Amino acid sequence: MHRLIHGIQQPSAFIGWFFVAFASVFILVGWTFAVLVLMAGRFIARRKQYMFCFVMGCVECVFMPFGTALGVFTILVLNRQSVKGSFNRRQPQKLLFVCTENRMRSLTAEKMYEGFPGYEVKSAGTSTSARTPVTQEHIDWADVIFVMEPEHEQVLKEQFGEALEEKNVFCLNIPDIYCYMEPNLIDKLKAALNGDVDVPE
Repeated sequence: MHRLIHGIQQPSAFIGWFFVAFASVFILVGWTFAVLVLMAGRFIARRKQYMFCFVMGCVECVFMPFGTALGVFTILVLNRQSVKGSFNRRQPQKLLFVCTENRMRSLTAEKMYEGFPGYEVKSAGTSTSARTPVTQEHIDWADVIFVMEPEHEQVLKEQFGEALEEKNVFCLNIPDIYCYMEPNLIDKLKAALNGDVDVPE
């Protein structure tokens, strides 16, 4: 295990390689865990693989302090009856897209999902002059709500605060610079939605 160099006992190369191997395995395990956490987040957003998400929440609790906080929060959310029910639901997932006037961005998103299996889709606008103004019925109906800009989420919170508490609301950060069904807008929507829901080709 050791050898003498100029009368001084030196550790063998085996020990060095042992630490290299140990560090490599540790890094690999860390990256694997990070990927699994990311997968759990996507599954939660899509309401799939309940048991996998719950187990990952429990495992996260081991990594104090931030992992513990995230794990406890995940477990609390997954234990809500409304969330459990959405995982077990076999009906199509209901998506609501919201922009300002419901004429360009949110209407394009609704059109994108027309006939796409696994989803029911509606769109609305936050303005009183919108093509279809957003209502309490829209909020109650939706499983997941996608807003185009942060101000849309703020308007929804002001108008329907309590109703949004158990809803998944995602901001797509798509500005009002596109026309209805513009190819660039469709590309932006697909890129922003990928990872949260399945995206039409």
